Amino acid sequence: MALYQDSRAEHFLPEVEALLQQWPETVLAWMLKGASLLSLKQHDVAIEAFIQAVKLDPKNRDTHTNLALAYKKSGQPERATQAYLQGLHHCPDDPGLRLNLAQSQLKQGAFAEAEASFKQLLTKQAPQAAILNGLGTALERQGKPCLESFQQAVALDASYLPAWSNLAIIYTKQSRISDAIAAWHEVIKRSPEDANPLEQLANLLLQEQRHGEAEPLFHQALKRNAQTAGCHLGLGIIALAREEDATPWFKRTIELAPELPHGFNNMAIALAKLLRYAEAKPYFERAIELDPAYTDALANYANCLTKLRDTETAIAVGYRALKQDRQNFLSYRNLGHALIYGGRFSEAEAIYQQGLGQFPGDPILRLGLGNALKSQFKWDAAIACHEALLKDYPENADNSFNLAILYLTLGHYSRAWPLYESRWKMGRTSKRKIASEATEWQGELLRDQTLLVYSEQGQGDLIQFVRYLPQLKARYGCSVILQIPESLYDLCRELPHVEQVITGKAPLPAFDRHVALMSLPARLGLTADEPTSPCPYLHAAESRVSWWRQRLGPSTAKLRVGLVWAGNFHYINDHKRSLPFALLAPLWELPEIDFYSLQVGEKGPNYGLVQGLTELEPELTSFAETAAAMENLDLIISVDTAVAHLAGALRRPVWLLLSEMPDWRWGLEGQTTHWYPTMRIFRQMPGAGWQATIEEIKKALIQRLSL
Repeated sequence: MALYQDSRAEHFLPEVEALLQQWPETVLAWMLKGASLLSLKQHDVAIEAFIQAVKLDPKNRDTHTNLALAYKKSGQPERATQAYLQGLHHCPDDPGLRLNLAQSQLKQGAFAEAEASFKQLLTKQAPQAAILNGLGTALERQGKPCLESFQQAVALDASYLPAWSNLAIIYTKQSRISDAIAAWHEVIKRSPEDANPLEQLANLLLQEQRHGEAEPLFHQALKRNAQTAGCHLGLGIIALAREEDATPWFKRTIELAPELPHGFNNMAIALAKLLRYAEAKPYFERAIELDPAYTDALANYANCLTKLRDTETAIAVGYRALKQDRQNFLSYRNLGHALIYGGRFSEAEAIYQQGLGQFPGDPILRLGLGNALKSQFKWDAAIACHEALLKDYPENADNSFNLAILYLTLGHYSRAWPLYESRWKMGRTSKRKIASEATEWQGELLRDQTLLVYSEQGQGDLIQFVRYLPQLKARYGCSVILQIPESLYDLCRELPHVEQVITGKAPLPAFDRHVALMSLPARLGLTADEPTSPCPYLHAAESRVSWWRQRLGPSTAKLRVGLVWAGNFHYINDHKRSLPFALLAPLWELPEIDFYSLQVGEKGPNYGLVQGLTELEPELTSFAETAAAMENLDLIISVDTAVAHLAGALRRPVWLLLSEMPDWRWGLEGQTTHWYPTMRIFRQMPGAGWQATIEEIKKALIQRLSL
């Protein structure tokens, strides 16, 4: 039947038609006509020609084979199977028809029938690798033992690659990883130009977390076929695990396989790791659109929405993921996180408990449960949860840090500070340790040595903790070098008991030991009951105070009040500490007060439409300028930001607005704090929101005006 592949079929067809005009009962002519029409993709008329050939010679196996082939080409696999069965009715002992029938049944999903056909072949002829491989496939699809069939196939013919591939897959399912790897190597050895077995072996190694072995195999596969989307996907996953930018790999994956949901999901994960959540969002959405049952993508999407502060949508997506698959770990973890972020703490507790029912003892879910308990002020239960987790997983840095924060919140400082050092192991800080641990100061005497103290957290933390620097020279006899962000340099460059202040951009001078600023309480052995350094311990330059005096103009009978209502949007808990600008509206009803905005950065909608509020941001180019401006104000009102710390460190009157779950340093009750004697705390009442706090602030301002 060479004409079946002959591109000249359309020219040959008239000759066949003429032949049939003279000899209409010629079987070969009908078969030639069918083959010619089939090569021209005229399936229906080709089928008619082959049917005529079958009628003329039903005992000719080729007529049935070609009719079945025509049915396959026309997308009618069921009729192809019937054609093979009809052929076997007339030619019951023909092995070729029987093999074709078995393979057709296999493709149709008639696995039991295929099994029977392959077994019948084995009873009528000598075993062949193709027959044994087909039988193994039919058995595997029915969940029956199949390994022996594949093993027999490769033993019979070691060059039969489909059996080696199937053998590798079965070994993988049976967790016989070394055998699976060996089987894939057999395929690779016998197919030196094929990229697929290299990709399959690389993916197996990737699943086993053997990235170092998988990576070169992916690259080898790409040399054979640069258009292999799965290899780009695998290399992107390896880059993600290394904390590298994996987006180029996933971008290429999507270009090569735009209908592959895993490419979009992983691209979104890569963007989210770079904190580019808004860019990640449409990739998650596309992954879910391509595969609505893709639970991992749904769970990851919920987490992305949480990061974007769309908590209600995040929670709805999280519940959808959980409903779809209650065996999915990510669904419990990310839904619990969204519920905590959205303030639905009791629901979060229930979700984590459900998750632990599916994944008993899981440390991530136990950590989430502890946070949910803490958020409901269930202090004893939260401590018990975190302490039990610490006992079971002493190396879990996230839990150690959370337990440290819990202890600090409750005032158990001596228990907290050692655990607080776990932050280095969890990537909590903005930078790594500045030098090797071998030269890290542990609290020993440092006579005539130089200690480098560096800032590794927020600006408010630095302002709060530089108070301890004088103790270093007095108690340990060392010279101190302080490394700080450039924004704080002008404010801190003349700190007493500090020999040198440098910024992070400056080259490091020589030093003997180093320590992070936030590690000083642990090194100094501080407790909550110990008095802190007296305020003020920071000072504004008199020249800048004078300049701001002129900038604000002569004093009047009006009270001058500085305002800060929002912190850094990217801070993980900013949604708790910041408040919308619009909520300050009740304060504008006090004409006896001139308000000044100390807010730098995002200010919120409707800002600038308020009379009696003066904008100072253009001149607030550093904390030194903010400090000088504060010296000319009567009062500073701020949410929990670096500005509040600065006011306290300057010993300026400052009112602090705190959420109902405040940062650890402010404790849980009281209007005063041992950190700053001039600070008054206004605490958000549980469930009351910020409106009630602002009304309390307004009443306090009215009371102050009456003095």
